[in-house]
Formats: sequence, C-alpha cells, structure tokens
Amino acid sequence: MGCTSAEPISVSVLGKVQLIKLYLPTVEIPSHLQKKLKSKFVMFDIIGDIHGHAQPLERLLEKMGYKKKGDGYKHPQRKAIFLGDYIDRGPEILRTLQIVKSMVEEENAVAILGNHEYNALCFHTRNVNGDYCRSHNIKNILQHTKTHEAFLNKESLWAEYLTWFKTLPLFYENENFRAVHACWNSKNIKMLKLHLKDNHSLGLDFSGLINSGTPIYSAIEETLKGPELEVKDASYEDFEGNQRNEFRVKWWKNPAKLGLKEFCINYPEHLPDYAPEKEHTSFDWYNDSKPVFWGHYWLDGRPNLLGEHICCLDFSIAKNGNLTAYRYNGENKLTQENMIWVK
Repeated sequence: MGCTSAEPISVSVLGKVQLIKLYLPTVEIPSHLQKKLKSKFVMFDIIGDIHGHAQPLERLLEKMGYKKKGDGYKHPQRKAIFLGDYIDRGPEILRTLQIVKSMVEEENAVAILGNHEYNALCFHTRNVNGDYCRSHNIKNILQHTKTHEAFLNKESLWAEYLTWFKTLPLFYENENFRAVHACWNSKNIKMLKLHLKDNHSLGLDFSGLINSGTPIYSAIEETLKGPELEVKDASYEDFEGNQRNEFRVKWWKNPAKLGLKEFCINYPEHLPDYAPEKEHTSFDWYNDSKPVFWGHYWLDGRPNLLGEHICCLDFSIAKNGNLTAYRYNGENKLTQENMIWVK
C-alpha cells in the first residue's frame, strides 16, 4: 500500500483526555543536517538503544569524556554513533531527542534510524486508501503512548522530529566498520542503496517505499527489525505481553550448524530442539571479518561481545538493563575492554 504525507490526524493518548492533532508538513531539511563524516574517521563511541532514558545517556556520555555543549555533548577527539530507538517506553523521550539531534546538527554524532522511529512515521502517515501505514490498533497505540504523552501540547515540535526521522540513515559504513539498527544483510543493503535518498535515508516523501510485499519494503523491514523465523506449534510472550510464533533469529550465526534453541531468540525451553527447515537456513548470514555493530535485540545481563567482529549493543536499558557503548578506535578485532555501560 502506498503512503502519502499526512493531513491532520488525531490520536488518543491513553490516560489523557486531550487529543494530539498532528500535522506532518513536507519541508526542506537544512543542508547542515545532511553533512557526512569523512570516511576515514574511526574514533567512534557506538551507543545502543536509548528508548527515552536521557539520564543514563548523559551519564554514559560523561563517563566517556563528552562535555555538555548546548542541548548536546561534544568530545575533543571522538564522535558518537547512535544505533536508533530514541523514542517510546522511557521517561525522558523529548530530552533524549534533544541530545541526539543537537549532536547530529553540531557534527558530533551520527544517528541511525531505529524501528521505533520508523514505526512512528508509519503510524502518522496515511496510505492511498485513507488508512494509516501502521495500524492504530491497541498494541501499536500502547507502544507509542509514552512518546505521545511526551509531546502533548507540543504537536508542531513532534512534527519536526518526525520530519527529521526521515533524514536519518538506515545504516552507516566506512572503510573500517559497519553499523545498523537491527540486521546487516549485504543483499538488503545493496537494495537500500539503490532506492533510498542519498543511498541511506527514507527521504521526505517515502510513500513509494512502504508497499507491503515489494523487495524494498522487505529490505527496510529486515534492516530495522531483523529477520524472523516462523515455527509451527511454538509461541512465546514478548516484552510487551504479545503472543508470537515468529522468532527473531541470530543472523550473525550460521543456521546450518545450530538447533532452534540456539538459532532463535526466546525459543521456549520446553519445546524440542531441532534443526531449522532447509528453506530457513539459506539466508545471507553475516560471515565477514569487517566489524559490525547493531542494537535492537534486548540482550540480558552483563554487556559482552558476541565475537571478534560482531557486537550487539542493546542490553535492555528499557527493562532495567544497561545502556551500552563500544569505544571503537579502528581495530579489526573487537575487544571486551572497549565495552562500557551504565545503569
């Protein structure tokens, strides 16, 4: 289904009497927001999903030597890469966005689009049939409630952030490493480079990209949300209480060598562990020596590397975990000592 820039819409915020009227104008983005860092720059602090937890973010930046500058922070030698998911769930969503956006504008950071920002865009954009690109069902309303509450009586400001989301890259790559919100798949990245504005962002008019069943739609979905495997007669309850039988899979591992319990995330312990069916093991799993960083996967416990070239940085700050970063200095083999985190 094709989507268009939205006319005014009203969204109920649970627990609030008021309605949010959203106007999503198509405006030009100032050129300074689109500047790119030099490809050979490598001194990055790569930060996982924040979900509106601004205080831990500020503690983490200060712990890494960043000093406050305006609404954001600056380091004398380093820059940050944020891996997406700035909104929803947390208590300080507006402050989080202020920090991240300010650092991007001052060229002190790169901010990658997360699936929650993408979901918000789709939630507030009508399709050609007059419906919304993301359904306004109870599950989706609940997911965005914290964000809507944060912008109550600030509708024009929310519209500005929604427009800004459209300019964020879906991935970052230089000569030394790669970064993405959920999944780096070489075929998907190639597809995105062919269809996205300036090879990386949705662009202000992204209506042609959200047509379910098309290759570009699938590439965006998997890049921002990760590949999933449907398992018959198996289900689990996710963090938000939804029953699912589609499991996120570990795309950084070779599925041909794994049973379902190791290949799938949250695979029920009581179910038998058998090998994935052949058609599910042929996808392009990450088998490259170039380091890759991502978030999205709600890992638990003490932040640890997954391998010498693979690093997930989402350690569940939104469910009382750790806000985590990796201090990258150009190395080809990643080291545990460069992992840093705060509660």
